[in-house]
Amino acid sequence: MDLFFGNNGRLRYNEIYAVLICLECKYAVQKNAIESHLLRHKVYRGERKTLLSEVAKLYLADPDDVALPSGIAAAVDGLAVIPGYRCAAEGCEALCASSKRMRRHWSEAHRTTDLPLESMASDAHLQTFFRGTKLKYFQVLADSRTSADPLPTSVSADSPRSPAAAAAAAVVDAGDAFFHAFASQRTSVRVPLRVELETLQYFHHFANCTSLTLPISADGDTTYWQTGVVPRALQLRWLMCGILATAATHNRTQAQNPDVQNIHNDRAAQFQAEFLGTWPTQQGVVDGPTIELGAQLRCIQRLCQITWPSPTSPMEGMDILEWPILTKTIRGCLDPAIAMHTAPYPSPYPPSPATKPAEARMLARAVPNAAPPSLLKNLRELPFRMAVALSKPDSQEDLLAVVSAIDILMDCFVISYASENDGGTAAWLGMECWLREVPEHFNDMLSRNLPAALIVLANWSPLVKRAETHYWFMQGLWEKVMSSIFRQVPNDTAIRELIEACQASY
Repeated sequence: MDLFFGNNGRLRYNEIYAVLICLECKYAVQKNAIESHLLRHKVYRGERKTLLSEVAKLYLADPDDVALPSGIAAAVDGLAVIPGYRCAAEGCEALCASSKRMRRHWSEAHRTTDLPLESMASDAHLQTFFRGTKLKYFQVLADSRTSADPLPTSVSADSPRSPAAAAAAAVVDAGDAFFHAFASQRTSVRVPLRVELETLQYFHHFANCTSLTLPISADGDTTYWQTGVVPRALQLRWLMCGILATAATHNRTQAQNPDVQNIHNDRAAQFQAEFLGTWPTQQGVVDGPTIELGAQLRCIQRLCQITWPSPTSPMEGMDILEWPILTKTIRGCLDPAIAMHTAPYPSPYPPSPATKPAEARMLARAVPNAAPPSLLKNLRELPFRMAVALSKPDSQEDLLAVVSAIDILMDCFVISYASENDGGTAAWLGMECWLREVPEHFNDMLSRNLPAALIVLANWSPLVKRAETHYWFMQGLWEKVMSSIFRQVPNDTAIRELIEACQASY
């Protein structure tokens, strides 16, 4: 998207990185500096007001949130390409725009300045989105579209450069804080239509692959994510970014090569940044079911962040999972009403009722009992083993809540084992049904990290392990749940042996 100002000035919105590039200056403008930047170009009140109103409709990422391309990427259209250097030290990927700065890097990072420049670094084409204190270089491929002069095959610290290359690489302060942009060398031929093939590949992957791996809707519609979600995403950019982020994460889980994983990580972060930046603002703008769909996607993405964390999508509190958040996140993948309770604004749905329907008991009676007998026997005996390991319950209400949670858990194991070839529907239902039906008092005991509740939770976790075999975004959650439980229970041998015994039993 191009926005014109003055006689020949242009601002270009890059949708992939969510930045606004000034094509005259050849760098991205921070969102809090757009008005002053327009003033520098002598864009006055009326025209400036029109431009600012157009820019306000765009999602612009903060400089620290812009994920840089990994490896050596294609040049970003509109940014200056400058000749620079890539550090040649093993395992070091430092990029500098001048030989002086590269020598300083070697002095500070590698403790030497005695080597010739050719041994310190290789030539590289560099770009940066921002200047000043937000300058961060990334390396790009050199091709006929780049505007930098060709790099010489051998450059020493004192080698002369052509005037255009010298202007491009000039760094006028010791911190490499900014560089001079230079005139574009583009020809005047008509620019061909650009099709973002990578984005289309992610969309194709979601429509034909990822959508088939997600939990089916609460009403049993197996085509929910294909026929219900994809058409809406084709009409709403922020929702499209949500499904593209999910597809990119799915691709990452399937990739074996670390470099390929990093590429999918970067793309997922870029798509998710726009999805999360726009979705919370859409209440009252789009219909309720579409907002709910965004909440469901957010729940799936949050599980991805827990199970497949990355530098670009860290998850706070990874060592100890917050039980209320995890419960709503798992349930929200399937139930829009619960997903809305994870949204950043008040949910139109009431909280869970104090009296919950005994759906697990009815479902367990309606299916054949294929759960391992030894497993059900262990659950029946669990209250007696807990009575030996733990002190007397704090209250009669605590005791009743624990016994009720165990009874429901036995039914949920029957549900989970009801089918092994239904694509994971039974496994998901057995895991989720327990979260839905345990008494609120039991959830309160979990929030207080009471050992009795944590022991029962450990016995529920094998249902998570069963769901992991069918749902890629769940893989690794069982291990994180158990790790969190061990971090929260007291350092008591009898209690820990009960939890370890539950791991061995399943």
